[in-house]
Amino acid sequence: MINLNEDEFYELGKYLYHKRWNIETGENSQKEINNYLNFGKRMEYLAKKYPSKCAIVCEDEQISYSEFRKRYLRLSYYFKNQGFKKGDKFALHLENSEMFIIILFSLLELGIVPVLLLPAHEKKEIMGVVKKADVKAIIVDKRDASYEEIIDEVVRENINLEKVYISMELKNISLDENIDFTDFVSEEVDFNDTALLLLSGGTTGLPKLIARTQGDYIYNNEALARRLLLNEESVFLSILPLAHNFPLGAPGIMGTLLCGGKVVVGKYATPLEILYLIEKEKVTFVSLVPTVLNMCMQYRKIDDSDDLKSLEFIMVGGAVLPAKLSKNVDKLFGAKLIQIYGTAEGLCCCNFLQDDFETRISCQGKPCSPFDILKIVDENGNELPKGKEGELVTKGPYTIKSYYQLEEKQMEYFTSDGFYKTGDRVKIDKRGNVFVLGRAKEQINRAGEKIMPLEIEEALLTNEAIDECAIAGVKDELLGNRICAFVKANKNITLNDIKKYLKSKNMASFKMPDELILVDSMPYTAVKKIDKNKLIKIFEKRKPVFT
Repeated sequence: MINLNEDEFYELGKYLYHKRWNIETGENSQKEINNYLNFGKRMEYLAKKYPSKCAIVCEDEQISYSEFRKRYLRLSYYFKNQGFKKGDKFALHLENSEMFIIILFSLLELGIVPVLLLPAHEKKEIMGVVKKADVKAIIVDKRDASYEEIIDEVVRENINLEKVYISMELKNISLDENIDFTDFVSEEVDFNDTALLLLSGGTTGLPKLIARTQGDYIYNNEALARRLLLNEESVFLSILPLAHNFPLGAPGIMGTLLCGGKVVVGKYATPLEILYLIEKEKVTFVSLVPTVLNMCMQYRKIDDSDDLKSLEFIMVGGAVLPAKLSKNVDKLFGAKLIQIYGTAEGLCCCNFLQDDFETRISCQGKPCSPFDILKIVDENGNELPKGKEGELVTKGPYTIKSYYQLEEKQMEYFTSDGFYKTGDRVKIDKRGNVFVLGRAKEQINRAGEKIMPLEIEEALLTNEAIDECAIAGVKDELLGNRICAFVKANKNITLNDIKKYLKSKNMASFKMPDELILVDSMPYTAVKKIDKNKLIKIFEKRKPVFT
């Protein structure tokens, strides 16, 4: 069952949907399904099929599929001998490197659950996750003074943390050919077992924990890989933080490896490194967020000497892509723009490679599984007809039913019939294409008028004087919200200039910004999205421009 045709994969999706929602499934071979929906079994198969084929490239190191499996099995053997077992939690706080992937798969092999912290997470987030997930070990790149503080606090609070590992020390173990793991017996891992804990992408409070199973995560990745026609010739450049779901599994590292392709690990999300690696490694696709894409586009306009002929498509997600950028991607890079919308909680939508240009630049495509169910609802939870704007709620074969250890807040994040509340304002057209308009909580209520920031942002970005902008609602006792424009400009610009420009674009008067704050640079989140919470704090500290 390691290779499925389209009909068989369709039946697998139906089976997973039925299992998740407790619907009678009929007869299926549990053993065959467990072999297919098991990262360890899939890597064993690929190491035999492509023993000498390159699986991972990082800097000047190339690792074949057979060598990759040997390295992570040595670590699996080591962790098992250290007394760790299936179900234990390991927090990974690592920068991009080949060791991130090797460590990840060594844990998946054993059924130990990796908890993926972003490199930008600091003491507050790390401690919150360690407590919430009952983490037994942390793996870090270096144990510096900040980690000593964390360990001291762990000891004081009697948290059940047993080990702190350094990635370089684990690398030495993974390379030790004297380690004989021929008698190593892996854990029996079921497709319903938790594979990993991802963190929610919110910018306020502690991140919520998202438990993804071996089965749902493999199915999710493979569904996207099939949508995008990935195969053993595919070469993926992973330049965003690997702990984020987008580069990890949408389809990212996981989808590429499951197809027998090659993963190129980049360490710095700069245009220089991205374009250099695309040329050097003959990359066929890369995943970027809009801000990083914009930097690459600006660089490409100045210097187009990098040979990008291998590049087939650029996946863009994580935030809504402004039309100013989307319409120029194909021309600047000689590759197709593929927009993706998804959540670490599950649902993934993206364009088809066969979609026409106008479709690809204007929407985020369709769900990757025929068993994804999407509804648009109003503020009272009532379903709206196609074409209407509202909040997207969803459920399906790979979308979670609850957050990890947060059942007491179930109704805050899920409907009574199990639909996940995405918090995104969306519309779906008659063809089933998804158009993401922004976060529902970002909607500005100005004197009773409901305004989505994206509409104003897209209009402003067509102004050549503006490099970047963000629109946010700020509190006002009279209006409820005022509209504040945060602008990074390349020449002098005033609020009146902005209003005149928006008027020329036929923007309604009630959507005009009330205030302007000029910034030298935009603050970004850990995954390079513009951080509007930080912008609002800037507003609270700085004097706005009213003219």
